[in-house]
Amino acid sequence: HPGSLPAPANSAAAAAAAAAAAGGSEKRRGKRRETEAEFRERMVKKFSAKSKVYDNCRMLSNTGELLCFCDLRKLQWYVDKGLAELVTEDPPTIRLLFEHKNADQQAGLDGFYSTSRANRCVVCGQDQHYLRYRVVPTCYRRCFPAHLKSHRSHDIVLLCIDCHQVLQRGPNHRKSTALLCKILCYAVAPTCQRRC
Repeated sequence: HPGSLPAPANSAAAAAAAAAAAGGSEKRRGKRRETEAEFRERMVKKFSAKSKVYDNCRMLSNTGELLCFCDLRKLQWYVDKGLAELVTEDPPTIRLLFEHKNADQQAGLDGFYSTSRANRCVVCGQDQHYLRYRVVPTCYRRCFPAHLKSHRSHDIVLLCIDCHQVLQRGPNHRKSTALLCKILCYAVAPTCQRRC
C-alpha cells in the first residue's frame, strides 16, 4: 500500500518491534494508582513542617511590657544588631533597648501578637505533620496595600495534612480562587501590574 510504512526486512525485526510496542503499553497498563495512604505519606514528606513553627519567644518593650511572641531567629537578630538584650533563656525573652512604635496597640491588634501559639492544627488539634496555610491566598495579598501585607501573620494558620486536603478538595477551589483574584485585582487595586 503506497501510504503505509514499510515492513521490517525480516521477521525477527518485526517481532522485536511488536514486543517493544507491547512492552510500552504493558508498562502504561502496569502503572498502578497511588493509594490514599501513599499519597498522604508523600504529602507529609514533601510539605509538612520539619520542625516546630512557633518558638514562642517573648519580646518585651523597653519598659518591660509584653509586645509579642516571635521565633528564635528574630530574637537573635535583635540581639545581634544591639537592639535588644537577653532577659531570660527559658523561656527565651528579650527586652528592646529603644522605644517601639505602638501602632498595633493603638489599632487593637496587640492581643493577637501577645498570645502564644500552639504548634498544632487549628482545626483538629493534631500536633504533628502540619503545614502553614495562608487563609488569604498570595494572589490576593500581592494586591493589598503595603501596610496590610508587611510583616503580618494574621492570615497564616497551621493545618495538618488531612485538614488541608479536605480544604483543598472544596467545590471549584481553583476556579473560585482565580476568579476572586481577578476581581480583587481590578476592583481593589486597579493599578496592579500583575493582572491575574
